[in-house]
Amino acid sequence: MIILERIIGLVKEQGRITTNDVVAIFGVHRTTAEKYLQIALVRGGFIRHGRCGVFRDQRAVIDYDLKRYSCNKTTGFSALPALERSDVGPYC
Repeated sequence: MIILERIIGLVKEQGRITTNDVVAIFGVHRTTAEKYLQIALVRGGFIRHGRCGVFRDQRAVIDYDLKRYSCNKTTGFSALPALERSDVGPYC
């Protein structure tokens, strides 16, 4: 199946893909996209992280969560470098 191979390739390349991404890229129905992602999970050995999408590995999940939950008062959201510079800790 060409779509499954492309989904697996995209996850490996980008680190993450969501159901909405699959719907937008391939023009399939949401239910069909979810079925493709379930098959890709098994075939690709990926990780499903809640409702955030399918990730290539645990490192991609950690990077995504750091970017999503870290904050910097001057620039808004930031990743690990802001946490390393902070003398207070990872709290905002």
